[in-house]
Amino acid sequence: VATMKELATARLANTNASVAAAQVADLMFSAAGGTAHSENSPIERLWRDAHAAAQHATASIPTYEQWGRVLLHPDPESLPKQPGPP
Repeated sequence: VATMKELATARLANTNASVAAAQVADLMFSAAGGTAHSENSPIERLWRDAHAAAQHATASIPTYEQWGRVLLHPDPESLPKQPGPP
Protein backbone atom coordinates (compact mmCIF):
# COMPACT_ATOMS: atom_id res chain seq x y z
CA VAL A 1 0.00 0.00 0.00
CA ALA A 2 1.36 3.39 -1.00
CA THR A 3 1.94 6.07 1.60
CA MET A 4 0.31 9.50 1.32
CA LYS A 5 3.68 10.99 0.24
CA GLU A 6 4.06 8.37 -2.49
CA LEU A 7 0.51 9.05 -3.71
CA ALA A 8 1.14 12.78 -3.66
CA THR A 9 4.36 12.41 -5.67
CA ALA A 10 2.65 10.22 -8.27
CA ARG A 11 -0.38 12.52 -8.59
CA LEU A 12 1.80 15.63 -8.87
CA ALA A 13 3.85 13.93 -11.61
CA ASN A 14 0.60 13.17 -13.47
CA THR A 15 -0.57 16.77 -13.11
CA ASN A 16 2.78 18.14 -14.22
CA ALA A 17 2.80 15.91 -17.31
CA SER A 18 -0.74 17.00 -18.27
CA VAL A 19 -0.02 20.69 -17.83
CA ALA A 20 3.28 20.39 -19.73
CA ALA A 21 1.56 18.55 -22.60
CA ALA A 22 -0.99 21.37 -22.90
CA GLN A 23 1.84 23.93 -22.95
CA VAL A 24 3.62 21.99 -25.70
CA ALA A 25 0.37 21.84 -27.66
CA ASP A 26 0.03 25.63 -27.30
CA LEU A 27 3.52 26.11 -28.73
CA MET A 28 2.80 23.76 -31.65
CA PHE A 29 -0.53 25.49 -32.33
CA SER A 30 1.16 28.89 -32.34
CA ALA A 31 4.02 27.73 -34.57
CA ALA A 32 1.61 26.19 -37.10
CA GLY A 33 -0.04 29.53 -37.77
CA GLY A 34 -3.39 29.74 -39.49
CA THR A 35 -3.39 26.14 -40.68
CA ALA A 36 -3.79 24.94 -37.09
CA HIS A 37 -7.31 26.44 -36.95
CA SER A 38 -8.68 24.07 -39.55
CA GLU A 39 -10.86 21.24 -38.22
CA ASN A 40 -8.92 18.93 -40.55
CA SER A 41 -5.59 19.85 -38.96
CA PRO A 42 -4.00 17.14 -36.80
CA ILE A 43 -2.47 19.92 -34.69
CA GLU A 44 -5.94 21.26 -33.87
CA ARG A 45 -7.00 17.79 -32.72
CA LEU A 46 -3.83 17.33 -30.64
CA TRP A 47 -4.38 20.77 -29.08
CA ARG A 48 -7.97 19.90 -28.10
CA ASP A 49 -6.97 16.50 -26.70
CA ALA A 50 -4.08 17.92 -24.64
CA HIS A 51 -6.27 20.64 -23.18
CA ALA A 52 -9.11 18.21 -22.44
CA ALA A 53 -6.70 15.99 -20.49
CA ALA A 54 -5.27 18.97 -18.58
CA GLN A 55 -8.79 20.01 -17.53
CA HIS A 56 -9.55 16.64 -15.96
CA ALA A 57 -10.09 16.98 -12.21
CA THR A 58 -7.27 14.57 -11.34
CA ALA A 59 -4.75 16.32 -13.58
CA SER A 60 -5.59 20.01 -13.33
CA ILE A 61 -3.66 22.81 -11.66
CA PRO A 62 -5.67 22.74 -8.37
CA THR A 63 -4.11 19.35 -7.62
CA TYR A 64 -0.78 21.13 -7.04
CA GLU A 65 -2.25 22.70 -3.90
CA GLN A 66 -4.15 19.58 -2.84
CA TRP A 67 -1.18 17.21 -3.03
CA GLY A 68 1.44 19.83 -2.17
CA ARG A 69 -0.30 20.19 1.20
CA VAL A 70 0.26 16.45 1.74
CA LEU A 71 3.98 16.74 0.94
CA LEU A 72 4.48 19.75 3.22
CA HIS A 73 2.48 18.41 6.17
CA PRO A 74 4.65 17.13 9.05
CA ASP A 75 2.44 14.04 9.44
CA PRO A 76 0.72 13.40 6.08
CA GLU A 77 -0.67 10.04 7.20
CA SER A 78 -2.86 11.92 9.72
CA LEU A 79 -4.59 13.86 6.92
CA PRO A 80 -7.91 12.63 5.53
CA LYS A 81 -7.60 10.58 2.35
CA GLN A 82 -7.47 12.86 -0.67
CA PRO A 83 -10.18 12.50 -3.33
CA GLY A 84 -9.47 10.73 -6.59
CA PRO A 85 -7.96 7.40 -7.53
CA PRO A 86 -4.88 6.22 -5.63
